[in-house]
Amino acid sequence: MNRGRLAFPPVALLTLHRVSVKCFLMLPALLSDSLRRATSGAKWALLLTLVNLGLSVLALLPVILWLSAVNSASLFAERLLKDTLDIEWLFVALRIGKSAFPIRLAITSGLALLIGYLIITFLSGGIIATFAPREAPRAFWADCRRYALPLLAAGLLTGLLLAIAGGVLVLSWGPLYSLVTENQTTPWRADLMQWLGLGTGLAMFWSIHLVMDYLKLALVVHAPQRSWKGRLRAWWGLFVHRPGTTIGLYLATTLLWLLVIGSLLWLMGQVTPVTWFSAALLVLLSQMLVFARHWVRLVFIAGGCRLLETVP
Repeated sequence: MNRGRLAFPPVALLTLHRVSVKCFLMLPALLSDSLRRATSGAKWALLLTLVNLGLSVLALLPVILWLSAVNSASLFAERLLKDTLDIEWLFVALRIGKSAFPIRLAITSGLALLIGYLIITFLSGGIIATFAPREAPRAFWADCRRYALPLLAAGLLTGLLLAIAGGVLVLSWGPLYSLVTENQTTPWRADLMQWLGLGTGLAMFWSIHLVMDYLKLALVVHAPQRSWKGRLRAWWGLFVHRPGTTIGLYLATTLLWLLVIGSLLWLMGQVTPVTWFSAALLVLLSQMLVFARHWVRLVFIAGGCRLLETVP
């Protein structure tokens, strides 16, 4: 009995040491390699940015044409050709005509957004495959076609899980909030519950994205070598054999995304007053923001593919 008690702490420490070495110590090298590979593959982020720009223009064009027709072409042109953009007039014009806004234009803009999602999903299969280990030459467009449906199904499943999580959070948090804040004399409990609700929601949605984003990678990385069951086993193996590195990589790319996007948003907020030049600069910065978002996504893809290579 004494031997068992004396032997337990060293065994526990040895196990903890092995887990830390196995799960955490490879993260810095993995992140460094992912940054390098994502930067060398930045052309894919540029491609997705150009797709986003084209579809954004396509979605906004019907609204711009409608504004021109509703507010008379001469007045519209006169306002737009001024040295400074009259934002207040634009808002008034939108309010005046919103009751007459044709539903077909809303449908057109919505279809453009849907087409954009489908195109990006289609391209994602080929992009992920370029970061996967190659045992044979790959054809980009063939990979796009091969993985389009599995990735689309995974995306729809992600949306369903997010909707279920949001519904559960709304239905459960309301009664809990009322119970905790009942008969309160100071607002600190209400403030605390609001922050807890926000944190819980963000953690739930972030966790769903973490699990499903790795699933999307697993559907592509091991497709040439493994069956559907083998791909799902590899996906689950990430969280069993590499939990620290798996979660750490996703957390690191999330923090990188917040840093890059936050910096660009701050820079956009410094652009004043609203002139044609500043408007063009804002458009450029917004596209840089889109490019940065896709580049950070490439960092995750590169690291996730490396991790999946190590799963038995």
